[in-house]
Amino acid sequence: MSDEPRVHKVRFNYELATDYRIIHATGAVGGITPSGNLKLDLYTEFGFSPDKDEWILNPDGTLNEQVVSPQATEIIEVIRQKQAGIVIGIDEAENIAKWLLEKVKEAKELDAARRKIKNKKE
Repeated sequence: MSDEPRVHKVRFNYELATDYRIIHATGAVGGITPSGNLKLDLYTEFGFSPDKDEWILNPDGTLNEQVVSPQATEIIEVIRQKQAGIVIGIDEAENIAKWLLEKVKEAKELDAARRKIKNKKE
């Protein structure tokens, strides 16, 4: 019998849950829960789109110009639509943060390589 320690392996098989979906997130908001976990809401951010608008009609039936509502203000409204909420433990959050930073680094390196190749072609 060998004196070398036996190597144990674990294999993770990934499958999609029936309600799996891809979520586009432009940001996140959240905080620490009373139990010490992190609560994170992923949101998509976009400009306000009115429910209706009003136009002046030309005699021939074509649109002339849009009537600006007297309630219109100088304030720009932005909607942050929450797409999903995540509750995660601190250790898991730290592991995901490290993973994200590694992927950001890889993406930046790939982008730099692509730009370098593009610049050589020009």
